[in-house]
Amino acid sequence: MRFKPLIFLGAMTIGVCAVAAPRSDTHPLIAIKLNGPVLPAAPAATQPVPELSAQSASEKLIHNIYKTDYSATGLPERQALAQKLLREAFETHDDWTARYVLLRDARDIAIHAGDLTTALKAVDDLAREYGIDALEMTLQALNTAGRSADTVAALEPVVRMALFRMDAAVEREDYLAATKLGDLAEVQAIRAKKPSLTTLVQERLKELRTQQQQSEQAKAARATLKNSPADADARLTAGRFACLARADWETGLPLLVGCADAALRGIAEREMARPVDPGEQVQLGNEWWEIAEKQGHIIKLHLQARAAEWYRRALPQLAGIKSESVQKRLEESEAAAMSQLMLEPGLSAELFSAENFTKRALTRIDSQIAFDWQEGAPSEGMPKDNFSIRWTGMMNVRTGGRCTILLTANSGARVIIDDKIVFDEANMVRKHLHVPAEFTPGLHTIRVEFWDGGGAANIHLMWMTPGSTKEETIPASAFYHESGTGR
Repeated sequence: MRFKPLIFLGAMTIGVCAVAAPRSDTHPLIAIKLNGPVLPAAPAATQPVPELSAQSASEKLIHNIYKTDYSATGLPERQALAQKLLREAFETHDDWTARYVLLRDARDIAIHAGDLTTALKAVDDLAREYGIDALEMTLQALNTAGRSADTVAALEPVVRMALFRMDAAVEREDYLAATKLGDLAEVQAIRAKKPSLTTLVQERLKELRTQQQQSEQAKAARATLKNSPADADARLTAGRFACLARADWETGLPLLVGCADAALRGIAEREMARPVDPGEQVQLGNEWWEIAEKQGHIIKLHLQARAAEWYRRALPQLAGIKSESVQKRLEESEAAAMSQLMLEPGLSAELFSAENFTKRALTRIDSQIAFDWQEGAPSEGMPKDNFSIRWTGMMNVRTGGRCTILLTANSGARVIIDDKIVFDEANMVRKHLHVPAEFTPGLHTIRVEFWDGGGAANIHLMWMTPGSTKEETIPASAFYHESGTGR
């Protein structure tokens, strides 16, 4: 999926070291490239679907291991089982049959438990690793979820997930898949009997049809430009589609220079000049923002994201009311981008009444990881000792450069960023871990696990941002979780 300026795809290289008071324990520098999250792409088969006999044998083993979990019938327990199976599948590297069964069961259980986020994660993995048709599985999952839903509260997530997947298909210019997903969203929206939801879907379908037409027009324009590179109308059609519909600024901006639209031509010329004056940068951002206000959903997101890029460049040199105005628009752009990705503020937290992540007691959303329970319990109804907590979500790094991640806890903790273990300490008493990290701006998946074996309990996840020597708790504004995972 493209959305490059929207998703802020990022990467970072880190070196891991640990400091235990009063002396420093230094481990060898480990270079790890952490990739930001990606949305579903075309499947690339790496393994054949296992034979039914092999699936059956693996299924018996898995059901025996998780016998208690499979026997539970409550909705929260079924959702927890689906998530557990998905995690186990991710950690199973040496048995492709078991991995397949784990993903299959995670998908099916999550669908019937109303956890579409988990179900479609399993769908994506099955499609990517076993070459199964992702679209057909997605449609089947959404249809099944829709059939079992009979309230607006249950149907609306189905509609919004279908629209989310529709947008991903549009970004790949897979308009057949996008249309099927959009049609499904419309059917379920009508069933929900919520006029505003039906109107939203129909507006997005209209936008989809328009973009499909513009895609064909852009193809014709690009063909024209091969023989007539100075054709102003063709430059406008091809350049406008590349920039506004595809967020492909590198391709589109040079085409808009010399195009038939004077306003877009002027903006493109100033873009290509790469202004360094903060006033000119803010003006460019304002012009894209004003155009965005008149556009449909996807194009509006693309243009606001482009405006935000210029605002971010200018912000360090701004002050007063201009700084506040730019900051407000940056926050608005980020909120819209995260909503488009079905992300909400905070980390999803699972609290367990045992220190080995079993006996899940409750879930909630935590804005930060900064807790000092001392001798008390982490929540009402939880034990004071021998408990564990798992936080999952996304960490949005806005400013690239050299920084440090820091962790203190009592007693054990594990931090995983983009599926790479950064910290894993069974006993962190009197330890202060730190990680020098070179970040590029972007979203990074993050999972933090904490377990308490008795006595005082605390955990703090902090950082020192680029250019700073001050340790601070990673702010709430940096954390997001997937919609629907905070139950």
